[in-house]
Amino acid sequence: SEAQMLRELDEQDEALKIERAARVYEDLNQRLASELDGWTFEVPRVKKGAPLTKHVLVMDLAKGAGSLESLGSFKSDAHVKKLVTQALLTGLFEYGWLNTDPHAGQFIIDLKSKTIRPIDFGQSEEFEISSGKLKKDEIKPLASMMAAYQMQDSKGLIEAARQLSDGSPSGTQTSRLA
Repeated sequence: SEAQMLRELDEQDEALKIERAARVYEDLNQRLASELDGWTFEVPRVKKGAPLTKHVLVMDLAKGAGSLESLGSFKSDAHVKKLVTQALLTGLFEYGWLNTDPHAGQFIIDLKSKTIRPIDFGQSEEFEISSGKLKKDEIKPLASMMAAYQMQDSKGLIEAARQLSDGSPSGTQTSRLA
């Protein structure tokens, strides 16, 4: 929708979403430490002291050899993809936070330092998880999104994200960060 697109292009909103993502991934590094096998997640932050307006956002450099998409096959490829998927699912089911537009181009990989740098959180959303259960109308789009991500089906991913971000009849979706 037009409102969603305007919200995604609001750099002040993006800055809030980046900070939320950074907190989630920092916690995930601790919670998943035994499974990371030396890899870490690091969200590039908003540059301290730089101007931040509705139209301008200055970020720290996301160092790396390339994205999951551009690197092709590398020694730890399957492991890194598994970690990314696990982080996305843990973010959703344990933190109620999800980037609804995850794709291989949004993860910068630094092979030397074994760092995964997720970027672009303009479409991230928070979901109410206090009940510990998903609402019926949330299950199908989430399952579709997970399947599309695993199959690298960008059209399916976009459609599932659209279903999630168009608003939930159950009222469990929130569009702003707390």
